[in-house]
Amino acid sequence: MDKAALKKTDTSPSPVATVVKRSARQLWLAYLGAYARLGRSGLAYFKDLVEHGEEAENKGKQLLDEQLDAASGQLKTVKSKVGARLEKVEQRVGTRVGRVLKRAGVPTRGEVEDLSSKLDGLSELLIRTAKP
Repeated sequence: MDKAALKKTDTSPSPVATVVKRSARQLWLAYLGAYARLGRSGLAYFKDLVEHGEEAENKGKQLLDEQLDAASGQLKTVKSKVGARLEKVEQRVGTRVGRVLKRAGVPTRGEVEDLSSKLDGLSELLIRTAKP
C-alpha cells in the first residue's frame, strides 16, 4: 500500500510546477513571436536604413561639391590678383634695375644689338676689302 500511495502523490503535478511550465512556454512563444516579427519587419527596417544612408551620402557629396566649387572660385580670384601684382612688381623691378645699370654705364639690350649689327657690317666690309 505504501507504494500505491507514493505513486499517486508522484504523478500529480504540483501547482508551482504547472505555473513554471506555463510561464516558460509563454516566454518561449513570446521569443518566437518577436523573432518572427523582426524577421518580417527587419528587412524593411534594413532597407529604410540603407535609403537614409544613401540620402545622407548624396547630401554630403553635394555639400562637398558646392564647397569645392566655392573654394575653386576663390582660388582663381586670388591667382588672378597675385598674377597681376606680380607683373607690376616685375615691371617695377625691371625699370629700377635698368636705371641702376644705366647709371653704372652698362649698355641696354637695344644698344648691344645695335653695336652687334654695326660689328657685323664692319666685318663684312673688312672681308670684302681684304680680298685681292
